[in-house]
Amino acid sequence: MIEVLRKLGIKQQLTGISVWVYVALLIASIGFAYLVAYSGFQIGVLSIVLLLGVPALIYMLANLKFGIIALLVFSFFLSRIGNFLVKGFPMGTVIDSFLFLMLIGLLVRKAQRRDFRLANSPVSYVIWIWLILNALQILNPMQFAELWIYAIRSMAGHMIFYFIVIEALDDLAFMKNLIMVWVGLAFLGAAYGLFQEFYGLLPAEKNWVMEDPRRYNLYTYHGNFRIFSFFNDPTV
Repeated sequence: MIEVLRKLGIKQQLTGISVWVYVALLIASIGFAYLVAYSGFQIGVLSIVLLLGVPALIYMLANLKFGIIALLVFSFFLSRIGNFLVKGFPMGTVIDSFLFLMLIGLLVRKAQRRDFRLANSPVSYVIWIWLILNALQILNPMQFAELWIYAIRSMAGHMIFYFIVIEALDDLAFMKNLIMVWVGLAFLGAAYGLFQEFYGLLPAEKNWVMEDPRRYNLYTYHGNFRIFSFFNDPTV
């Protein structure tokens, strides 16, 4: 922490700051231990997610490239967190928050540059037309508002991410880094899938599959567990 402050060029008295940093860390560690002991493991994990996630979300406003990498990494482990660590927590809301803050950051940057063009290309024009047609479906008399919201939410999220990535891909180095992260995460997924294939599912994974009869039927084939790695289902 102190080295980070020095590199940032902050002129405060670092000795005094270091004392308060250590005190804050000590209080936080005691509070976290108390929280896990009396509220359960899931609450403890959720508190860590919030502790790390809130600063990350804020940083996304200023750095789209960081946001894209963070969203990619989080998406790969989204099912694992939601199914085993923080059950019942609306993880899709976290993704929506990622995208919303990144979109705000994109619009602020464009306003500062007085550049209001957004991905001018034939592909982008087709996507704009598709977005408008889907939005107009709310006027369809045979449409159910709840189903429309559910469908438009997923579709709009992908399209927002497309425009954010197009804006952030301004140099070849970042594109290479993005591909390397993507390939690395896919390799981890494949490696853990091989672990499940040759060594079997962990007890927590077996319990999760077997606690729901419908899920059990989907995740087994002729008495054998289908491999799903740390993803949401075997198909993924």
